Amino acid sequence: MAMVKQPYVRLIALQALRLIGSGESIATVGPLVYEKDQFTQFQAVAFLTEVLKKGDPECTTLPGYEKSAGRCLNDWRTWWTTVGRLKYKN
Repeated sequence: MAMVKQPYVRLIALQALRLIGSGESIATVGPLVYEKDQFTQFQAVAFLTEVLKKGDPECTTLPGYEKSAGRCLNDWRTWWTTVGRLKYKN
């Protein structure tokens, strides 16, 4: 999905993947925690939290994420860098 140059298209695709909730998309969604767009970051964090059933469930709601965005995002960035990208490869 990182190859899609239009951020809006990437966001819509991410929202669809979140609704589907398939673990097969982890390798695609994981890198999106580094996106510039904050709403895309939120959707990626929410997806990973929901699909992997790890992390703080508060991070899956926009109000909860906004309250703890730094922690939510940093936890998943650390996970992606140290575990996720090695375990879930395209």
